[in-house]
Amino acid sequence: MPLPRWTNAFGLIEIAIYGLAVYNCIKIISNRSSPGASIAWLLLHAVVPFVAVPAYLLMGDYRIKGYVKRHRASQQQLADSGALMLPEAPPDPLSLPQDIQGTYRTFSSVLRQFGTVFEPQTGNATLLVDGKETFTAIFQAISSAKTYVMVQYYILRSDRLGLELKRLLIEKARSGVAVYMLYDDMGSFWLSKDYLRDLQNAGVKIERFLPIFIFKRFFQINFRNHRKLVIVDGNVAFTGGLNVGEEYAAKKSRKNRLRYWRDTHVQITGAPVTQLEDVFLEDWYFATGQQLKLQAAKSSDYLNNYPNRERTVVQIVPTGPTDETVVSLLFVLQLINSAEKRLWLASPYFVPDPAIMHALELAALRGVDVRLMLPYRSDNAFVHWVSTSYANELQGRGIKVLLFTAGFMHQKAILVDESLAAIGTMNLDNRALYLNFETMVLFHGRGFNLRVAKMLEKDFQSCRELSRPVKPIKRMIAALRGNVASLLAPML
Repeated sequence: MPLPRWTNAFGLIEIAIYGLAVYNCIKIISNRSSPGASIAWLLLHAVVPFVAVPAYLLMGDYRIKGYVKRHRASQQQLADSGALMLPEAPPDPLSLPQDIQGTYRTFSSVLRQFGTVFEPQTGNATLLVDGKETFTAIFQAISSAKTYVMVQYYILRSDRLGLELKRLLIEKARSGVAVYMLYDDMGSFWLSKDYLRDLQNAGVKIERFLPIFIFKRFFQINFRNHRKLVIVDGNVAFTGGLNVGEEYAAKKSRKNRLRYWRDTHVQITGAPVTQLEDVFLEDWYFATGQQLKLQAAKSSDYLNNYPNRERTVVQIVPTGPTDETVVSLLFVLQLINSAEKRLWLASPYFVPDPAIMHALELAALRGVDVRLMLPYRSDNAFVHWVSTSYANELQGRGIKVLLFTAGFMHQKAILVDESLAAIGTMNLDNRALYLNFETMVLFHGRGFNLRVAKMLEKDFQSCRELSRPVKPIKRMIAALRGNVASLLAPML
């Protein structure tokens, strides 16, 4: 008696799934650079191939080689064409305060090997806390634009905040200002088509970063551009943790603490703005193949438009999966290893590389005051379980783990001793370290470090220390949940 058709069809599907599982395993062994992630993916394919195959299609493929070649080609094209804004000469170490000369020399020599964009520059920096202060400053800068505006976001929503941004950009474009917008196709997946059409009709040049719905890369969600960047006339730039969405601008409220997003941005003026422009120009060319040639701002323009408050030495640290080495990981490790007295870290997602875990433990053993601030509640429950599991392990090594309870803590900040501070877009997780295009800004100087320290100390007042559940059954469930989640952590 012949088998039903559906049985044959299921058999063919099963053969196809197992065939794809074998094919994926060969790719994983051949291409993966993270041993932990490789083992996790291999185990998942061996145990549940029907889940692993589509999951790997969505978020597991590391086609790094093609992207590296493409990125190198785009960098070379831009350099040869003269489209990049060359940075000014870095400051002489002897001209800087003596207390920052040591760390300045170290980070300068390490980071400049990755390109001119990493060269330290002297500029002005303003710390922006939360959405109201940040978007007020950004919108004011856009309103004053005379030549060009660059806008780049991972998440761009067509809600009330997004509509205000759209109104400003349309107004500037119609007045003759060149406006360029680059958004990530995955992070802004639900962005309204009407929103984009209105901007395009007004003359705004809009591009997507690595579109996900194309045949060559069908629904491949890796290699996302997680940067948040606004540049106006080459005079002022903004970067940090805030995307464009109403949740990022929500005010602190006693009635609805979960709605409040605690975040941090920075406003930069001076020579470092030129380097952030180069980051945008490279991303634009990488995504579109189009060269943007802009006239660099005069060196005195930013002094006239943005009065000097306190100069600080700034290093722009752009990272991504196209880097020849894992710059993001080396940068974080260098910060941790530089700490002698104080190391404070704030991150909404904490799924660290093993090297980071060991470096944090070693810092605590050296007697460094290591504090890790995480959200008490997260917008991603699974990642939060993993973060808590790792945090519990660190707490047992003498590291103080603080959970922010006044809302969702989304800032990315690292404070080292009394003269180093880093703020930007990079979370302390594998996706940020290995898969995303990110930007961190390193500040050398006591003045800015002190402002960041006061900001974090205020945040600590809204925290509670991580503690184990009192009831044995809850402790067992929490431990089991964290251990299971940790097995999949390398894939996050």
